[in-house]
Amino acid sequence: MRENEWLMANAGPVIRYRTAAELLHETEPAQMERLEEELLSTGMVNAWRVNVVPRFKAYEMHGSKSEAWENAMGKMYDFGLRRGMASLDRVTAPYIAWLEEKLSLPEGKRPSRFYLILVAAFLAMTGYSEEETVERVISERLETIYPFARRGDLSDFYISKEGYRLPKVWRNRPLINPDLSESGVIPSVHDLNGFLHSRSMMEDPTLRERVETIVGFILTPEYQKLEPGYGILYERETKKYYAAGWSVHLSGFFGQEVKGRSIDFDRPNLLRLSMLSHSRIARGHPWFRRSIERLKVYEDEDGLLTFPREWLPNLGTGYLISGKRMTLEENKGPRKAMTAESTFGYLEITMKKD
Repeated sequence: MRENEWLMANAGPVIRYRTAAELLHETEPAQMERLEEELLSTGMVNAWRVNVVPRFKAYEMHGSKSEAWENAMGKMYDFGLRRGMASLDRVTAPYIAWLEEKLSLPEGKRPSRFYLILVAAFLAMTGYSEEETVERVISERLETIYPFARRGDLSDFYISKEGYRLPKVWRNRPLINPDLSESGVIPSVHDLNGFLHSRSMMEDPTLRERVETIVGFILTPEYQKLEPGYGILYERETKKYYAAGWSVHLSGFFGQEVKGRSIDFDRPNLLRLSMLSHSRIARGHPWFRRSIERLKVYEDEDGLLTFPREWLPNLGTGYLISGKRMTLEENKGPRKAMTAESTFGYLEITMKKD
């Protein structure tokens, strides 16, 4: 494919490595060793690698800073670092051990399920899905969420706020049924990333069917009409309120019109498309096909794409999972860099095969 050839000739080390590994499926050891060496010597990659260090406090794992483990590990995934690279294996080993330690504790002594799936999902994305502890976390989440998704009934998702004393800043947001939030049946984007990047899960017909059922549930109008971020959680044991987050909402789902070349298409959608491209059900869904057509608005006569610069931001703060840290090229100034990032992003989404 000529687009891949263009990327290998014109893109930076990150995109060249990922193009060879993921799009061209290069198997020549000498070629891959050279590309890996170039990748790991890149200043941008090394600037992020220093953040992948053992930090196990909640605010160190989850947050909007570059030092937060979720953002650093998300960038390792974006840069193409995977299990088997010694530099990545060293820094992920403590997190695999952390999962093992926490899973050995009684249910009431474990960290919040959010932190377990947060760690497990990013480990799965970078190739560690078959580690026993990672697989256990992801499997437990699948077994918890699947019956709820299969039932597909969201009529009791929200409850009346009468009798509850929500903080003033949240009084206009809906209140999630505590029965649902406490039971853990509500899926998050981290759950979906864990499922869809679990090789053993996606290669097992029974488990794959359950994952696809959850994806199908996410792609229903009833789910997409829920409050983005879900709403407000009430913890009955502590009587505290929290803002929920990390729902799998998809902009353009209800068919917003294209406004010239300014598409009603938010930044996270590129990440959602990439994630959901692992799913057969998602790839066949009208929302997915329509989204791909919207991307193709930016395709030139050579098959290369150049998205608006704001679609691929590189902010100093913000959650990677929300599309705030999309950059793969060190020098984003030249138009060629935007074309490389856009074209690779499009091909990475559209070339998925089972």
